[in-house]
Amino acid sequence: MLEAPGGLYEAVPIKETSANSLALKLGISHNTVKQYLDYLVDAFVLLEVAKLKDFSRRRSPVKTPRKFYFWDPLMFYAFKAMSAGIRDAYTMVLNMSDRWKGVMTEMVVASSSIAHMMFSLEMIQDLRLLKRKLFYYKPQPGREIDFLVDINGRLVPIEVYSGEEIDSDHVKKLVRISEQLGTREILTYRGREIRLSEDFVAIPAPLFMLLS
Repeated sequence: MLEAPGGLYEAVPIKETSANSLALKLGISHNTVKQYLDYLVDAFVLLEVAKLKDFSRRRSPVKTPRKFYFWDPLMFYAFKAMSAGIRDAYTMVLNMSDRWKGVMTEMVVASSSIAHMMFSLEMIQDLRLLKRKLFYYKPQPGREIDFLVDINGRLVPIEVYSGEEIDSDHVKKLVRISEQLGTREILTYRGREIRLSEDFVAIPAPLFMLLS
């Protein structure tokens, strides 16, 4: 999850993964990988997000693949430096901050905003319940919504964008998912303005994190 195919310093968007694929890559058993992942999730090192392909089946989402986010971005930086054999993690982060901004924006919004929002709104005390409330939506390759949050039985889509301007492709995507769910989507991005339309609300990422 830390080393991308392009090299130790490369970063890719948060990718789907499974215990089987990690086991093949690491050369250890599927059960061992699953035990490690379960431990890291239970220890609040990783946040696990289930995949949802059908809105009507959110009570029983597919078991694999999943996405995993670090609860603390500093852990991501530390493990990334360790995997690259670098002692000076601070300099590495300064050099790679622009390339990693998309990954880090999605990671921080997931752990510091959405998950904490779920803990407070739903009064969740058990991580197993959080797994049944937080999803990413990917009905087919190339079509994905970063997060679907189940709030009081209603799915609210949340899209994370690292850019400062909202382009037409994002607007089309937001309109489509909002029409399907009958609810207004939240877009959190790196811009400075709040935008409100019939289909979505665009909120600057720092403000969204404060509201959560």
